[in-house]
Amino acid sequence: PKKRMCNYRTEWETTYNWIRKSYDCTTKVFCTVCKKEFSISHGREADVKHHASGKQHAQNCERQKQNTLLTSFFSKPDDTLNEKVVAAELTQVYHTVFHHHSYKSGDCESKLVSTLFPDSTIAKNIHCGCTKAETLVKSVLAPMSLEFLHELRKSEGPYFSISTDASNKGNVKIYPIVVRYWTPEQGLQDKLLDFYEDSDESANGISSTLLHKLSSYKLTLEKVSSYCADNVNVNYGKRKSVYQNLMKENPNILPVNCPAHVLHNTVKHASNTLKVDVETLVIKTFNHFSTLAKRVAELKKIFDFVDLEYASLLCHVPARWLSLLPAINRLLSTWRAVKCYFVLLGPEECPRTLWNLFTVSENGTVEIHPYFLQNFLKVFNAAVLSLENASTTACELYVIMDGVQMKLCQRKSDQFFGSKVQHALDEMMNSEAKNLRQDFTNLMKLPSNIWRSDFNFPLMATCTRFSAWLPKVIWSTKVFLKLWQQHISRTPSIRTSCMTSSAALNKLSRSWRKRRNLSDIWSEVFKKGGAADFTNMKKLISLVLSIPVSNAYTERVFSLMGGRWTDVRNRYAVDLVKCETQVKMNFNMSCKDFYHFVLGNKDIIQNAKSSNKYE
Repeated sequence: PKKRMCNYRTEWETTYNWIRKSYDCTTKVFCTVCKKEFSISHGREADVKHHASGKQHAQNCERQKQNTLLTSFFSKPDDTLNEKVVAAELTQVYHTVFHHHSYKSGDCESKLVSTLFPDSTIAKNIHCGCTKAETLVKSVLAPMSLEFLHELRKSEGPYFSISTDASNKGNVKIYPIVVRYWTPEQGLQDKLLDFYEDSDESANGISSTLLHKLSSYKLTLEKVSSYCADNVNVNYGKRKSVYQNLMKENPNILPVNCPAHVLHNTVKHASNTLKVDVETLVIKTFNHFSTLAKRVAELKKIFDFVDLEYASLLCHVPARWLSLLPAINRLLSTWRAVKCYFVLLGPEECPRTLWNLFTVSENGTVEIHPYFLQNFLKVFNAAVLSLENASTTACELYVIMDGVQMKLCQRKSDQFFGSKVQHALDEMMNSEAKNLRQDFTNLMKLPSNIWRSDFNFPLMATCTRFSAWLPKVIWSTKVFLKLWQQHISRTPSIRTSCMTSSAALNKLSRSWRKRRNLSDIWSEVFKKGGAADFTNMKKLISLVLSIPVSNAYTERVFSLMGGRWTDVRNRYAVDLVKCETQVKMNFNMSCKDFYHFVLGNKDIIQNAKSSNKYE
């Protein structure tokens, strides 16, 4: 009978590394040493052994050992140099994004460094044009800025809150999504999760997009502790709102009406009850000088006449939280010159609203209102600045808001409206001064009535207990350790453990007395005690500290967006703006530190070197 032909098997290559499969057929083997083929159709592996034992194959093997390959004369590429070049390119792109430079400027810089530093090997090898810089931002830096998601995706990961807002860029409606979370290792963190465009401003549209974005990042709504947004009906309406739609998916989500907006709206509505519209006075006075240089030159002459140093008036934007008080301060400091200017204009050239105000102010009835509002705003501005602080937690929110209420009540009971207001009231007629005092007193009653509906005082009072617990826990544990050490412990190892724990508690107690950030103190508690021993307590603290105190971080996204996405750079795509904003907000390090961070991360270097980033 006819014998079956034997075929080549790849596993032979592990034993005989000098054989390869023939290009012609599967019954032959190619010898890389002898550079010829031989048949294995009948003997299979025995034919391979027979060829290896041959005299010619042995001679060729000895000749190959003695000969030197041509590639050995070539210098091997310096991996360290390549890594430094890639790290320098990434840092240059990060520098461009961080400092709001254009990509053309970065392209010019990358070409210029080789000329400025001709003796630098790294500078000579840097090549980072506009296209490559944008690609590095989108495909390397932006994904790297989202590495915090690994922590949030864990089953035992921390709770986090979601915050959002809306703003227009021309005819484009932009929505950022911000998360806040706390871990003992990282402390309190605010991160930009996403930044998207959507024309649907309805509650169903916003909530469905939020759920879709969370799902796309593999985050579960069960870990969301609260929802923070502006105090408008589309976000917090009782029937159809974003919060109500989120509640259907997770009934435990807490509503966090932005307290900074609450304070801002309180001042805005309360100041409208004054007989003099101070906000209109500030805006119209600024607008009168904002566009014409001739008017400013005439005003400077008035400053010289009244012997005042010239200072330009400040703009007030009604939507900004903190712009009214600086504008009032500047107007009052230049009041004599500004008033003299408008009075000299006469009723024909002076705007009617300003003429009516400045001519009536001869007896001080107009000037007293900005002074009163100045004193009134100081209480609110101090609270808003505290709310904008990144380290402020929900545990301190009740104290801040209640402190504003208590200060207003105290000033109302003391009839204290500011020293200059009191001095002006004393010089007025009794009837007129009485009416103004009554108006100011009524205004101070309004804030508590306005924000009661928008701010959840009972909920925030509960969160405040986490701040009050800490010194009690430290004190109780110190007492327990002292008693245990004196009356129970006789073993040297246990006594040493007690002394170590006491030293740690003393350090925590000193930190508390210094009024360090609450999140940092809790982090130190878990680091000293071990997070594994307090799993449930860690979850509880994570839930409370993840609750934001304002929407200021989300509002900051629009400020950064405005700095990058200007009218000059009108060809920006939303996706590129998103990636740049993520890089800017999620990396909390200087350009110098970023270079050392990238140089020590081999995965980032590899991703930047790979051609896959252009896909």
